[in-house]
Amino acid sequence: MVTMYMWIVPYFYQNSINLGHIINVLLENYDIHLLPVKERVNVTIELHVQGISRISEITGDFELDFMYSEIWEDPRLSFKHLNVCTTNITLKSDFRKKIWTPDTCIINSKDAAVHSSPSENTFIILMKVKAPCKMDLKMFPFDWIYCQLVIESYSFNTDEVRLVWHQTPVTMMDQVELPDFDLIGWITDHQRLGYPNGDWDRAQVIWLTHLK
Repeated sequence: MVTMYMWIVPYFYQNSINLGHIINVLLENYDIHLLPVKERVNVTIELHVQGISRISEITGDFELDFMYSEIWEDPRLSFKHLNVCTTNITLKSDFRKKIWTPDTCIINSKDAAVHSSPSENTFIILMKVKAPCKMDLKMFPFDWIYCQLVIESYSFNTDEVRLVWHQTPVTMMDQVELPDFDLIGWITDHQRLGYPNGDWDRAQVIWLTHLK
């Protein structure tokens, strides 16, 4: 199973196995362009939101920082047959460039940046994103504001990749404090959209806010 978490291996395991040899064996006949399995790949996604820093009525958008993770299975990376004394191995960030990934993106972002301090974030991606909010402030103080993130794979349609929300899809790590808005809650949704080149999975999360 490949997961975009960074697995930690105990120190004595690191010394008792040759990680370089394992990786070389796994990648010897690995084709990055092929799906991990013949049928559709289920990719489980989740967000850990560190904070919502701003909602703007003027520009109609919001900013948030979050950790984004993906989990999928790739049987080609199984190393049980190598008879090593561990179930997980620690990988450097450049390893991701050598394996198949689902190529997901936030399609409605106005601006996005991946944090790289103190080093590149690869296995759990820490992002700052600016995305649109739907607001029609005509019924003050009863207006609701809907701020949305939309995630799709830009390379694979539903015959190849299916996006699935984690059992706990969104975690708010800290209480959100905004000067002009109250965060009421959030909902997740899953849709299938038709494009000229096929149907594509879409996962979205909507934060519901209210003017104070």
